[in-house]
Amino acid sequence: MQAYRNSFAEVYDRKWNEFSDVVAPLICDYFEEKGQGLQKRLLDVGCGTGRLAKYFCNEGFRVIGIDRSESMLEHARESCKPFVDSGKAEFIAADAAGFSMRQTFPLITATYDMLNHLEDIDKLRGCFFSVYRLMEREGMFIFDMNTEKGLRQGWHSHSIREDKESLIIMSSYYDEEIKRAWLKNHGFIKQDNGLYMRFEEVVYNTMFPLSTVRSLLMECGFNQIHFARIGDLETPLPEPENEHRVFCVARI
Repeated sequence: MQAYRNSFAEVYDRKWNEFSDVVAPLICDYFEEKGQGLQKRLLDVGCGTGRLAKYFCNEGFRVIGIDRSESMLEHARESCKPFVDSGKAEFIAADAAGFSMRQTFPLITATYDMLNHLEDIDKLRGCFFSVYRLMEREGMFIFDMNTEKGLRQGWHSHSIREDKESLIIMSSYYDEEIKRAWLKNHGFIKQDNGLYMRFEEVVYNTMFPLSTVRSLLMECGFNQIHFARIGDLETPLPEPENEHRVFCVARI
């Protein structure tokens, strides 16, 4: 799994937080509605710069975030510093493909196609087993994935984003044969000293058939699994592969 460099971690923290701002309240509301009686504790797998974690901290959750990128974790610790200092948040370097902890959680998340960043089925299985071992009874594992349709139609593009503080050039490509997509991000972003920092990072997404995702979850021990849209996490999708992105709710 990728571990982003410091230059891209800063760009990510400043320019790619809209997704977390949208999904965090919806996941939180769903958990509080469907997980009545469960404690407010969250494990955020692939926490990035801590934007989703910060929302849950503000909602009274105790949060642990894990990520392979120490650069991302540094931003998360700074963003959530009051909660880190008070012991209500902790950010740990760990590989999503295999990790362990002493405590268990009623809510575990992995968002913004984090699981698509895993290289293959074995890595995905390792992540699911790791999550299952830390899952409390009646708890929820909520994650999203880009589908093949989403990667095929959404990752064949070129775009430029420009504003007063940055220039970001993005080029993406989906390889039908090996079922993997790449997105190259490069450009410049303004620093506090007025100078511009150059950055470059290539992000990849692996396509996992949702039928395989379901089978792996069941293999690990999850027995309540459905795919949904983020705006309606309760309603199972009859044809989830027809979506560009789906969310999965898995319980035991």
